[in-house]
Amino acid sequence: MARSSLPQNYEAEAATLYEDFETIGSWTISGSAGAAGIADTVNFITGTQGLKLTVGTVAGSAYGTKTISTVFSSYPFIRFNLYIPVTTTLSNVDIFLSQDTGFTRYLKASYTTGFKVGWNQVVFHQGDFAATGGALWTDTMIRLRVRIDALASVLTEATIDNMQVGGRGLASVIIRFDDAFTTQYTVAYPYMAALGLKGTICANGASVGTGGYMTLTQLQEMYAAGWDVVNHGYQHTNFTTVDRATKISLMADNTAWLKDNGFLRGNDIIVYPNGGYDDETLSVAASLGFRYGYSVLNNSKRTQNYPIENKLIIRAAEALDTASAATVITGITNAAKYGNLATIFYHKIVTTPTVSTEHATASFNTEMDALAQFQRQGV
Repeated sequence: MARSSLPQNYEAEAATLYEDFETIGSWTISGSAGAAGIADTVNFITGTQGLKLTVGTVAGSAYGTKTISTVFSSYPFIRFNLYIPVTTTLSNVDIFLSQDTGFTRYLKASYTTGFKVGWNQVVFHQGDFAATGGALWTDTMIRLRVRIDALASVLTEATIDNMQVGGRGLASVIIRFDDAFTTQYTVAYPYMAALGLKGTICANGASVGTGGYMTLTQLQEMYAAGWDVVNHGYQHTNFTTVDRATKISLMADNTAWLKDNGFLRGNDIIVYPNGGYDDETLSVAASLGFRYGYSVLNNSKRTQNYPIENKLIIRAAEALDTASAATVITGITNAAKYGNLATIFYHKIVTTPTVSTEHATASFNTEMDALAQFQRQGV
């Protein structure tokens, strides 16, 4: 189950088209004053149109509701495509599955971050939904609702199309270590090796061999043992703080350093220092031929749903000093349960953490034991 490289968009089971939005008349449009819903014949994925929702009141909402009769318990995922013309006006998009017409017993999931101009793929698994009124997945749901909300002081609009249900990804867990700190070699490496696990080191070429960081020889030993060593910028500089030329230099110089030192596996993977990226960062990464890029994940499930729409924005959850073993293991468990990607990244592994970038050795060992147990079970 542990993987030392970044994921592909593989799925164990294909999803099924549930709603194509070809019959707009079957949707009832509501929301704040001025809310509207029309057929979008310009922006669509399937058929000839999507459902365009428009918020007509500042900071208001617009939603479409449809009569259905479905038990969703056998569908681990619900996903749809969302076209956004302007990202700076959209607060969130929500989906509701209601057991009654008055929406007193329903399941709800919200998507609030990572929007981009153009088409976005919104993916929810069952664990993303919160229940109100005692709603259960085994209920026969009779209303489906999709809602958008505008940010304060603005209006917004978005088009929804191609809603699918079911499908399942191949559960994947990546164990990653940022910055190539010495404890990753002295503590994490031997413990994981004893369990048959491998990880990924994100190295800044300029730091290797300096105080507190691994030596080149140590990195090469881990690489020979099957670990990947990937690009983290030649220096640990947040890419959002520098101009395009500097971004290019930081990425390209580290790629050259990796290749010169024999790290041929993974040198086309970029992990953004501090998780920082912007549109220019993504443009530079693409122009330099990077296949995958990593940022930071912030959700309680500690996983990312497949399929991953933009492989230059794959998200990872950090094991902080305050993170318990149980919290970190949540990501591993959810990856196995829902067929998701869980990427867990560490900095320093120490006996007693005192800063956010340190994680307790005892907790780390417990987390790796749990991962190894999943692996032995063939999950």
